[in-house]
Amino acid sequence: MIKTIITGIVLYASTAIDLLVILMLLFSKYRSTKHKQQIYIGQFLGSYTLIAISLFFVVSTSLCAC
Repeated sequence: MIKTIITGIVLYASTAIDLLVILMLLFSKYRSTKHKQQIYIGQFLGSYTLIAISLFFVVSTSLCAC
């Protein structure tokens, strides 16, 4: 189980690099406070959704592998 968690963390961190580039481009293009708020909210919702889906699949596969 620890191996799965570590693998998930490493994969998430490696894919976050391209996200940083996209966020830098968005923040440089949209400078108003309203747009920045929308970027922050979208980024957090997207990240938490991906984490929740990943955890769902980890739990469901570990339950089925009994």
